[in-house]
Amino acid sequence: MELKTIRLSNFQCFGGEPTALNLEDITYLIGPNGSGKTASLQALCRLFAFDPSLRRVQRSDFHVPFDEEHIPDERQFWIEADFLFPELADGEDNSTV
Repeated sequence: MELKTIRLSNFQCFGGEPTALNLEDITYLIGPNGSGKTASLQALCRLFAFDPSLRRVQRSDFHVPFDEEHIPDERQFWIEADFLFPELADGEDNSTV
């Protein structure tokens, strides 16, 4: 199993326009402060962390634009992850039954 892509919208520093991070062949994240390196890893924790406390949504997870004029009644964010299963491509029966 291989994590291929993660998509974020309104999560921490990622605004309302969906952002797709292609993770194929990546072994590190590099970028300036505030570019989303930590937020990307925290998004993965919200989805897959072993510790339930790391999977809980926190108030700080929601993106709040700095120039926001009207405070909405509700805020939403979403996180999606795409996986590849290359071990299934070889045509072998990988079932555990």
